[in-house]
Amino acid sequence: MKICFSSIRFYFSCLLISTLIGCVSTTKIDGEVYDPYENSNRRVHDFNTSLDNLFLFRLKSPLNLLSKLLFLFTTINKFFTLFLK
Repeated sequence: MKICFSSIRFYFSCLLISTLIGCVSTTKIDGEVYDPYENSNRRVHDFNTSLDNLFLFRLKSPLNLLSKLLFLFTTINKFFTLFLK
C-alpha cells in the first residue's frame, strides 16, 4: 500500500487550520468587541506605520526617477529598432 505524504500533509494542515480558527473568536461586551491587547496593538501599528512612511517616502523618489528613465530608454530603443531596420 503506497502512502501519499502530500495528501496526508494537506489533510493534516486543513484539520489544524480548522481547529485553530476557533481560537480567534472574539467576545462582545456591551456591543463592542473586547480586545485585551488593543492598546499595545495600536502602539505597534503606529510604530510600523511611521517606519513605513519613513522608508517608503525615501524610496519613492528614486524609484519614480528610475521608472521614468526606464520608460525613456525603452522609448528610444523602440524608436531606433523600428526605424533602423
